[in-house]
Amino acid sequence: MRSKLYYQIVILMNVEVLLLGVGAGDDCQDLPSGDMKERIYQIIKENPGYTAIDLYRKIPRPTGIPYKPFKRFLCYLIKTHKVAEDSEGQLCWIYNPELTHKYLSHPELFI
Repeated sequence: MRSKLYYQIVILMNVEVLLLGVGAGDDCQDLPSGDMKERIYQIIKENPGYTAIDLYRKIPRPTGIPYKPFKRFLCYLIKTHKVAEDSEGQLCWIYNPELTHKYLSHPELFI
């Protein structure tokens, strides 16, 4: 059984492969409000490996948002390196500032 740390390191090492889903012309404007943003963060964190449409279906109704603004927000999260998307369209939360700080504070880990 592998630890969460192992999977986070593997994801971070493969960021180039995982960021295949964003095209250069994607529009990442019109982000949702704070409350909806936090709910989307939570849904993505709790459901790694789901596609965008599967995550969208997990947003509670009738307070949800339309699919197009949801996709724009996912585009924003991918471009800011908080979420990674693989070649099959599966999404995973990769943003972890505590882990990044931990590794950056150990100079023996630098190549």
